[in-house]
Amino acid sequence: MDSAGLSRWPEVLMLAQVMLLYLLTTQLAKIQSQLKLVLTSAAVASVPAAAGGEVQPQQSPRPSASSVGVKLARKPTLDNLLPDVPKKGFAPACEWALLSPPELEVAQKVRAWLGEARFATTPRDLLVTFIRGYAYRADWAECAFVFLERALGWREEVGGGRLVRDP
Repeated sequence: MDSAGLSRWPEVLMLAQVMLLYLLTTQLAKIQSQLKLVLTSAAVASVPAAAGGEVQPQQSPRPSASSVGVKLARKPTLDNLLPDVPKKGFAPACEWALLSPPELEVAQKVRAWLGEARFATTPRDLLVTFIRGYAYRADWAECAFVFLERALGWREEVGGGRLVRDP
């Protein structure tokens, strides 16, 4: 290969990276659109009960927790998570795939535990990372919520959200 051909490799490599970034961005946009559509049309609004910390669905025109298959107990904590043992035969979802129905159910549970306001301000890429990142566990939804809540708390503590908005 001559020197002219070698000098074009950085350009070719950069073009390939731009194309890959474009593909990833479009797939993430599809995932975010699907997540937003499903969670706004079949949202589970929740309010902690006065006693016991139980989460009860509010009366609303949207489907109730029971009608969308979401059964909520107490808000999960790190202390009541199961041991970190992978499910037998678990295979992770493709990163670029749209959220599956089980992933959307986990997102609805996380929404109920986080509350409407906090869920609405949670970056969607962070939400999907935690939903897919703990899918191998038997206590999938609880784990996703606990560690997402801790990550959001840490981001607030160090001002991580501000750094993303105002670099």
